[in-house]
Amino acid sequence: MNSKRILLILLMFFFFVSSALPAMAQEKTRDVQVDLTAEERAFLAGKQLRLGVDVARPPFEHVDEKGAYTGISAEFIAAAAKRLGIAVVPQTGMKWTEAMEKVKVGDIDVIPKVTPSAAREKFLIFTKPYTTYPSVIVTRKDRLAGGLDDLRGLKVGVNKGQIIESNLERDHPELSLVPYPDIEAGLRALATEKCDAFIDNLGAVAYTIETVGLANLRIAASTPYTHDLAIGVRKDWPLLASALDKALDSMTDQEKVEIKNRWLAFKYEAGINWRIVGPIGATLIAIIAFVLVWNRRLGRAIRERERSEHKIKAMSQAVDDALVMIDSRGKVLFWNQAAENLFGYSAAEAMGMDFHEMAVPAEGREKAHTAMRQFAVTGQGVLFGAARETTAINRSGETFPVEGNLSPFQVDNEWFAVVTVRNVTDRKKAEAELKEYVADLERFKRLVIGREERMIQLKEEINGLTEKLGGEKKYKIV
Repeated sequence: MNSKRILLILLMFFFFVSSALPAMAQEKTRDVQVDLTAEERAFLAGKQLRLGVDVARPPFEHVDEKGAYTGISAEFIAAAAKRLGIAVVPQTGMKWTEAMEKVKVGDIDVIPKVTPSAAREKFLIFTKPYTTYPSVIVTRKDRLAGGLDDLRGLKVGVNKGQIIESNLERDHPELSLVPYPDIEAGLRALATEKCDAFIDNLGAVAYTIETVGLANLRIAASTPYTHDLAIGVRKDWPLLASALDKALDSMTDQEKVEIKNRWLAFKYEAGINWRIVGPIGATLIAIIAFVLVWNRRLGRAIRERERSEHKIKAMSQAVDDALVMIDSRGKVLFWNQAAENLFGYSAAEAMGMDFHEMAVPAEGREKAHTAMRQFAVTGQGVLFGAARETTAINRSGETFPVEGNLSPFQVDNEWFAVVTVRNVTDRKKAEAELKEYVADLERFKRLVIGREERMIQLKEEINGLTEKLGGEKKYKIV
């Protein structure tokens, strides 16, 4: 698709949206009844929720110059609370990190803007995300950056205490992170060359760049991270979490778009209502840029993956041991050349077959299937962790001794295992021969010792006879 055609499509889209959305925006939201259970209604009766808020995180939530709690997240929690008939009280006299500590002990009831994570799940119940934004890399316009790899050796600004900071510390320890108290401080530092890049979610950085007027900054590239924004509820209030989920589900797509458009808007002096169209156009442009960058990175990733696959395949074919990968049902997913040689099945034949039906003698299959059912649930089994000797069978029905080891791993809550099998027939034969040799040595030793003992007895008898005849002992026995 050439550039003229893309421009034409965008112009047609803007024209359609600019004529249609203003009329839609004028419709009044109807009162919506949320279908709550009796337990949820009883729990909510008379409830007043204490909100732990981030006072400096526009456009999602902040306290404006009049002292009012406002923003995208503020509007979502207010809409949900109105549907449930409960009151909300923002606690604005503390930092967001303090609020996160207070919710653990019940001094705060709800965190309206939080990205779910395993660590936070220990003390919060999350609603479904009500909006999602990608994390992006912001640079000055005079610097190029196509991804996180391009930031090595640079000073990278992040918002202190936010999840993107912990994600980058965990996944990219090579990056030099510079924490800032809020997004505006970080972006101003970037604009004045105190750092080289800044990473945060697209909505927050786009809003701040526009409202603060940081004209020398640009969104340079995407990252693998996204910000799912949800409402976090204290762990001991599950009924509130389920009620909030229902309230959010009752909101129409139009209501959600209008909330976001009120905050992520760009103002121009043209006749079209860019306050409504601007965010959509900006999103489209961001998507197009993201696709172009992603395609380039995807092509590079595919080539790297193919090289890695070739290396892994070459290594697996080079080893003498049979390497087999199975899923939680025992179905074969990988089968190397050594496995073909050992069991007599080609890789094409083995794929998708039950490994235990192919490799385990009939008398041991029921026990093996029982163990696999346990493995599917727990990821544990008898052969895991250490090599064990057992008996295998090949395609011809011949049994032979093997040494086996299973290494489990988990992907998307499903267990898999890599099975290593070594034919120990030759070793067993050598061990048997060694045992027989040792037995022969023992027999010879007993024979020698027996003969020596008999010689001593004879010498003692001769000495006794010579003494009786009046002579001296002939042999000195030690």
